[in-house]
Amino acid sequence: MNVSTPVTSEVVSQALEATRAIIGADAVVTDGETCAYHSQDVFATGPTVAAVISPTTVDGLAKAIKTLTDAGIAVFPRGGGYSYTDAYLPTGPNGVSLDMTGLNEITEINVGDMFVTVQAGCTWEALDNALAPHGVRAEFWGPLSGFKATIGGGMSQGAASLGSSKDGISAEAVLGMEIVTADGTVFATGSAAQKGKSPFFRNYGPDLTGLFCGDAGALGIKATVTLRLQRRAKLTQGLSFGFDSFEAAQKAMAGIAASNRATEVFGFTRRAMEGVVASKGLWEDLKIMFAVGRASGGLLSGLLQLVKMAIAGRSWARKAECFVHCAVEADNRTELKGHIQTIRDAVGGAGRDIPNTMPAVMRATPFMPYPVVGMDAKRMLPLHTIVPFSKAVAFHTALEDYFAKRKVEMDAMRMTTPSIFGTLSTNGFLYEPVLYWPDQPDVFHDRNTPEELLAPMRKNAPNEKGRAFAKEMFEDMVTIMHEHGGVHLQIGKAYPYLRDRSDMTVSLVKQVKAHVDPHGLLNPGALGL
Repeated sequence: MNVSTPVTSEVVSQALEATRAIIGADAVVTDGETCAYHSQDVFATGPTVAAVISPTTVDGLAKAIKTLTDAGIAVFPRGGGYSYTDAYLPTGPNGVSLDMTGLNEITEINVGDMFVTVQAGCTWEALDNALAPHGVRAEFWGPLSGFKATIGGGMSQGAASLGSSKDGISAEAVLGMEIVTADGTVFATGSAAQKGKSPFFRNYGPDLTGLFCGDAGALGIKATVTLRLQRRAKLTQGLSFGFDSFEAAQKAMAGIAASNRATEVFGFTRRAMEGVVASKGLWEDLKIMFAVGRASGGLLSGLLQLVKMAIAGRSWARKAECFVHCAVEADNRTELKGHIQTIRDAVGGAGRDIPNTMPAVMRATPFMPYPVVGMDAKRMLPLHTIVPFSKAVAFHTALEDYFAKRKVEMDAMRMTTPSIFGTLSTNGFLYEPVLYWPDQPDVFHDRNTPEELLAPMRKNAPNEKGRAFAKEMFEDMVTIMHEHGGVHLQIGKAYPYLRDRSDMTVSLVKQVKAHVDPHGLLNPGALGL
């Protein structure tokens, strides 16, 4: 199914000329720096693409895809670009990067029927800003990287953050999509699949919408997405707790999740805090974080004063092994008080109150620029798994045992491993370790990182050995995740989607791929296809 014979440069040149005639000369870019940038992600670099195309209409998108695939050229769809799993990286020479950010219009806000239809290249932040005056928001309203992450990327890769603890991941909020196949065919899923019907409902027969969620663009290119809306709450309050062990924190998070009263629940290990309170101190690091944030001057000043007062002395950060933060919403104070009491009952006496600065800041500026490097001149490789609550402690223990086993090597590499975790609706525990090591930045990091963080990184020597060690640890940790029943979002080309699946499942997925992309030209390699 995968492309077996690379196309020649002459064929690519002719196809790109035809593509310019369809979407405009300015929408086809071939300069070396842009092509190199679109061939990198947070961690890895693939073969450099021959061009980057940026269509601005669905018709142009469909015709451009057909033109390229008819010529045998592989197309690698890219949204905001914050992948770490090779999601949009080319797998061979003379591929073309499909930059979806030009398709960014919000085509319908329907408050009466509580849905919004948006083009796939729109960012989560832009959508949320457009919905705010109407008093509504998307049920899942974005990852923390939503100032740049796109809605189409969230559907193809899967996303979790804002709204996830109550309503689940990005795919659970979608009602329908318009999909473009490899031959340029455009079709709808959900209720809009029938002529003349509104996209207001997802489940009318087999769930074709779900088939194209989490596919990393391997089965089709998302052109538009329709999301379910909900009314914005009038009141929000943050709660924060410190725990003496991961076991106690995880048990509390499971109880909070079961109550379904918190909109966001997230936590982190003490190692994650140590990276903040070390060296420059929390106050200095927060100043750097806010310096690159989107908050206005007045709000920024107020938030900094809040943080300065709340964490004076920073002693609370050294008196716990794990920290858990919750954002709680309600329409009135009585309801809010009830939700807070339910959460406190779930925490019980295991957690102690700490300043609620982090959930307050997160809600005040939910879409701050997302760090793609560490604050101490280090490169990063995140990874994650979602496990049942019943297996979270065993997984955490196995992971800590693995870190202990490799401590000498990690220390030699100056590698650190903070972990972040959260809840997904009532039934999923999200665990995100991050690997950090000293290294130089690439073009990707240059374009997505403030100078305050880049300057010390440029003093590092190139560290190929560190990257290879990080990749080796990634593979080992994914195996540990698999052994504890873990699953993944953001599969891309890095997580082993096809591992240990039945012959029927693998055959079915491959047959769908063959039907919508018979020559394997839509993001070849994604999902292991």
